[in-house]
Amino acid sequence: MNGDEDVRLGSRYYEQRDYERARGYFERAAEQNNSAALNNLGVLYSHGLGVPRNHLRARQYYERAAEQNNSYALNNLGDLYRFGLGVERDVERARRLYEKAAEQNNADALYNLGLLYHDGVYVKQDLERARKYCEKAAEQNHGDALNYLGGIYHDGYGVKQDFERAKEYYEKAAEQNHYNALNYLGRLYQNGHRVQQDSERAREYYEKSWKLQHNRQPPKIQVVQVQEQPQAQQVMEPQEYGGYKQKYLKYKNKYLKLKNYK
Repeated sequence: MNGDEDVRLGSRYYEQRDYERARGYFERAAEQNNSAALNNLGVLYSHGLGVPRNHLRARQYYERAAEQNNSYALNNLGDLYRFGLGVERDVERARRLYEKAAEQNNADALYNLGLLYHDGVYVKQDLERARKYCEKAAEQNHGDALNYLGGIYHDGYGVKQDFERAKEYYEKAAEQNHYNALNYLGRLYQNGHRVQQDSERAREYYEKSWKLQHNRQPPKIQVVQVQEQPQAQQVMEPQEYGGYKQKYLKYKNKYLKLKNYK
């Protein structure tokens, strides 16, 4: 066992927001150096879920998982350095960690790189590069990336303004329950901006956005899929088929008697 089954069970309790029980399973899997469990423990300590918030301890878990090239942990460790949480702020180091995670096509890391190049505060601003990173994340239905693309096409920021394309991105982000995208869609339909004005539809978007803001989902953890091991085919004895062995022996003996008689 490599701890994947414990990670799967812990993830189930995490989704139910039973963080203490989830932690127990993650800790057991972490004893086997399971990288997903180590990352998930880092998430619990980063956000203070079922445990006191402790960025130092979170970093230690992320580092152990990152040593195994776990893309989730690399991205989360990048967040700590980007925002200076429990470590001295080092955006260049954060960028390198994001890039290493992005090499594995980690959607969060791709989006984070997009933001770095969009903002251009700690790296040279490159809006085209920012868009391309976010497009790669959006291909994985990353809600924040989809919302970002909706925003740049709506405002014409670094791209040709395209309200129809903006709406499409907002709608895709809304399908991922992105509350900002839902709010933007509400504004579009309220104001009739390049869409037919629809106050009822706008209200529905606003209400859903409000509910999501006030009932936010817990931070993302790494969920593993446990493949069922194929069971060895059992060789069944004839008696397991409803007494067929006894019937077989009965007719066999009868046949031998007839044969000998002849």
